[in-house]
Amino acid sequence: MISPLDVIKIRLQLQAHGTGSLKRLVVVNGPTYRGIWNTMCQIIQQEGIRGLWKGNIPAEVLYIGYGPVQFLALKESTLFMQRTIPQINEDARNSIAGSLAGASATVATYPLDLLRTRFAAQGNQKVGSD
Repeated sequence: MISPLDVIKIRLQLQAHGTGSLKRLVVVNGPTYRGIWNTMCQIIQQEGIRGLWKGNIPAEVLYIGYGPVQFLALKESTLFMQRTIPQINEDARNSIAGSLAGASATVATYPLDLLRTRFAAQGNQKVGSD
């Protein structure tokens, strides 16, 4: 249920707004998509209903992988700081460990987020065909 909304959001965010494309010097006459309903209808019309779920597989793997990576990084960084710098305040240790855990999970799953965005944004044009 969320994946179609994510595809619509990505299309609306990435569309050109009359400034022209950096890859090709083509002036665009305003945005292609206008609102949620219009965007959904255009995607279904041009790509079929499956177009609303582009990028869903990388997104699911991202969602499944993010939590465990974050939890493992939190546990390991907390234990490491307890062993190496035991004099650090517990609140500071938790804050640092939480920051490291979030950063680790983001770095580990970022390629999946990039794939999800590329697939969702591609339209009829296939990724890597330009």
